[in-house]
Amino acid sequence: MKLSPIILCSITLLWSSNTIAQDCDFIQYNQCYSCDDPLAFEVGSSESCTYLCPNRTVNIEGSGSAWTAYNCALKECPKDRPFAAQNGSCFASPEEAENNSFAYNTDNTYVPDFPDNNFDHVMANNGKCPDDKPLKNWDDGCYSCNEKLIVRLDTDCNFEKNCEDICPNRTVLYAMGGNIPSIPNCPPDKPLMDREGICYPCDAPIAIGLRLNERLCEQACPNQRVMAGVYCHLLTE
Repeated sequence: MKLSPIILCSITLLWSSNTIAQDCDFIQYNQCYSCDDPLAFEVGSSESCTYLCPNRTVNIEGSGSAWTAYNCALKECPKDRPFAAQNGSCFASPEEAENNSFAYNTDNTYVPDFPDNNFDHVMANNGKCPDDKPLKNWDDGCYSCNEKLIVRLDTDCNFEKNCEDICPNRTVLYAMGGNIPSIPNCPPDKPLMDREGICYPCDAPIAIGLRLNERLCEQACPNQRVMAGVYCHLLTE
């Protein structure tokens, strides 16, 4: 798909005002991460891990009967953190590894559930947020569409699917239940977000997991990718 310079510029501005702007090995939940990070992270498909980071491998520890957890972990823990937890995250001692069996590198990407007075938010008035902070999280905190962290939405957003238009510069990721995340959009050169908030280019030669978020496949990459089951595949000639 070819975009006009005006549309491309608009998309870039919409993203850059809201997202980290630096070189990253990969972007997840609007944060930059290194492939050398000792903590594991989740990806949407078994192919995604090594595609993003050749020095990492996937495991499915923690998977449930209705959901497969693809953990992307270092193939070998570094010398200063030699002990691997159940999901592959690396720690300095066996006690840390045992006590943090499923620690991920995305733990600090959410706005606080109960933010202090210094956090940039207001409280909803009669369940409604002001126009300049229209994004309401599960505990009635109101946030700007330009909030850089994840905002956990009301449960109603997950079932009614009525919150996508509140902030066009953000992506809502649906889940089987709970308070789903609202995340700043991926950058224009990697517009496709998988079910775990990771951004990919449209020409990524792998299956990208989008379970419950199938709309994102052709929405981000029209005429370039297509859904098959719960995976977004690159179209081939």
